[in-house]
Amino acid sequence: MEEWEALIQRRQMLLDKVSKINYEVEKIEQRLDLLGRMTSYEEFDRYRTQERLMQMVS
Repeated sequence: MEEWEALIQRRQMLLDKVSKINYEVEKIEQRLDLLGRMTSYEEFDRYRTQERLMQMVS
């Protein structure tokens, strides 16, 4: 195999790896975003529950 063929194959292999890594990073970012929204919602829900309890006590 000539050097240029080996380099082309190596380049393609690295591009494939980069593509897989990008996909994994995107999935992690989506999951982090979801968890962030869930945390915000849970905090909001907790606040509303506390607010309701305060109204019941008053």
